[in-house]
Order: sequence, then structure tokens, then C-alpha cells
Amino acid sequence: MRVGKCDWKTMAAVAAITLGCATQTWASGGEVAVFGGGIAFSGGGGSHGMAGGSVGANVSDKIHIFGEASYVPLGSSNFGGSYSGISVSSKASAKMLQFGGGLQYLFAEKDAKLAPYLTAVAGDARQTFSASSSAAGVSVSSSGSSSTLYVGGGAGLRYSVGSNWGIRPEIRYQRYLQNGGGGAFSFVLGAFFQFGK
Repeated sequence: MRVGKCDWKTMAAVAAITLGCATQTWASGGEVAVFGGGIAFSGGGGSHGMAGGSVGANVSDKIHIFGEASYVPLGSSNFGGSYSGISVSSKASAKMLQFGGGLQYLFAEKDAKLAPYLTAVAGDARQTFSASSSAAGVSVSSSGSSSTLYVGGGAGLRYSVGSNWGIRPEIRYQRYLQNGGGGAFSFVLGAFFQFGK
């Protein structure tokens, strides 16, 4: 599915709200984070690795808002050989990029070393694929993309290792709202770095 105007407007709205709130609250505690883990798609989509990062700020002692981006390699294949003296080769790959934002609600007092939380997210997931093949000097290639909005929620635990950094395991479920729907569970382990506190 070609990315439509509605998809881009939604992405822009999510980014504007997140960045606007972050700008207003940066002095009360900014944060950057990186994470990696796995994601399992329903409907035969399989399990894949994922990696990403986020930037956010504390709205209050209990609420943290953030914008995030993640990368999911969906698979690749490469084939080559010679048949009856004719050289044949083909390759294909697919990936997903997710851009979104959300909030975390912390169940802990300010500056607590352990802070369990619930999170809610929304954003846009964009899948792209490319494929090419050649035989006897003739090459053919194709590519495409599709985009779908998603919403989700989950839970995690923030553990402060030092005065301004820590680790953050999180489990999440996301529901994709277009292109046939479907859902995915993910588990990631991240590291966060705080400043401006």
C-alpha cells in the first residue's frame, strides 16, 4: 500500500506533540535511550530482531513522554548458480521501520532506584521490500512499500544503575490497524541516559 496523506499527517502530529512537550519540560529531566531485542508477529509473520532509540522528557514525577524509532529486519535471501551453462542469481530483502511516541506512567517515588511502569504508544510502521534476479545477462528487479498505523501498550521496569543512567527491560503488545491488521509482541532491553535533572 502506498503511504497516504492520512498516514503522514498522523506521524507528523505524533512527532509535533512529543517534541513540543519535550521542549517545554526539557529542564525537568531529558532522556535518551537505546534498546534491542525481539519481536514476534501474529499470523505467520515470524520472529525477528529489532533495535532502536528514543528521546523523551519528564512531564511530572510520574509521567514520562517520549518519541521513538525502531528497525526490524524481516529477512533476506540470496541465491546463485549455473544451469546448462546459464548463470542465474536472485536476491530479496524486507525490513520494517517504526516511528511513534507515547508515555510511561511510573509506579514509584521520584529518584527511586526501581520504578515499574505501564506504557502506551501509537505511531506508523512502514514495510519495504526489494527483489532482483538475473539470468543469461537479463535482469529484473522490483520494490515496494506499505504503511500502517499502530497502537499498543505494555509494561517495564526502570532500574537506575548510576545517578543519571540505568537499564530498562520492557514487554509490549502492538496492534496494526491497516493492511489486514495483526499484532505483535516484543521484548527489549534498553539503556537510558538522563540529563538536565
